Amino acid sequence: MLTPSRREGPAPVQWIWNINFYMNNVNESNIGALRADGTEKPEAAVSYDFGAFMAEIGYLFEGRELEDVAVVFPYSNDFSTRKLAYEGTTRAVRTLSYELNVHARGLGEYHLDSLAAYPPKLILVPSPHNFSSAALERLTAHVKQHGGTLLFTGPVGLDAYWRPAERLTAELGAGAVVNLLREEALELDGCMLPVSFGGARIADSAKQRVQGRDAAQEPGLVEAELGAGRLLWSPLPLELNQRTETLRAVYAHALKRAGVQPELEWLAGGELPGIYGRKLTFGQGELFLFVSEYGLPAEISVRNPATGKVYTFTVESERTVMFAADKAGKLLAVYRPGEISVSVTE
Repeated sequence: MLTPSRREGPAPVQWIWNINFYMNNVNESNIGALRADGTEKPEAAVSYDFGAFMAEIGYLFEGRELEDVAVVFPYSNDFSTRKLAYEGTTRAVRTLSYELNVHARGLGEYHLDSLAAYPPKLILVPSPHNFSSAALERLTAHVKQHGGTLLFTGPVGLDAYWRPAERLTAELGAGAVVNLLREEALELDGCMLPVSFGGARIADSAKQRVQGRDAAQEPGLVEAELGAGRLLWSPLPLELNQRTETLRAVYAHALKRAGVQPELEWLAGGELPGIYGRKLTFGQGELFLFVSEYGLPAEISVRNPATGKVYTFTVESERTVMFAADKAGKLLAVYRPGEISVSVTE
């Protein structure tokens, strides 16, 4: 059963409503909201509650504002035999969403058509290693024409087939691609940040030299003007390293340089890494979504910069809080209102 909430909105899927008790597979035969005798499992209530919530606010889901940050999934690497793309992109998205409370939209390396229609302020290509020359040229051309900031981490000198390629040499001084060491360092704003690569990373990943810089010198975040925008480059594949604090610092720097503003001002609970919280903005209102991966109840308080309204509530462990508000910040509906209370103040 598919429950779409119009175009531009979320579309949750109830995988199977009735269990298939004839299936000779214990892993599959018990999946479903209704048992073999027709009685409902507790999770059936989720579909009813979600349906009631969407029935109240479904009309809002028109004219959604897209995120100011875009993460490019490097399919060239994912199609190769040395797969780093999944780890790099998931680390990037989790660091942005859970550590910095910044949310991104996704783009594919070979599907960049929407860039010009909805130009992001920050484009992130997380540690792809081998990357299509055509896609890189398209990204740099977009930044030159439309502005914004492109953050590329890891080597830029490997094409889609892992072949050495002289790319962005004039802009960045990109030199030879060489092996990583277990412990590296990155200079940022005068500070030395540790970058650590464990396990197989020193075997399957690489870094790139910067021309004119001695091999004994630590690499730094390279910045170059690129037409109407700018290019930031880390010669180290930061998303594949073990130190989240370094990745967080580089992302915070890039967000600031790109002029990305927070969706919400977190007054309480924003420091909890197990809480995902965000706002989706539409033409007639906004949807607020908070999901817990935290082991304890979390007291959350956020201010919407667009209206000045403050929303305070509790997110129970492993539970979700959703509510919608109009353009003035007035509550329109709350998901499971019998169990969730949202306080609204100025």
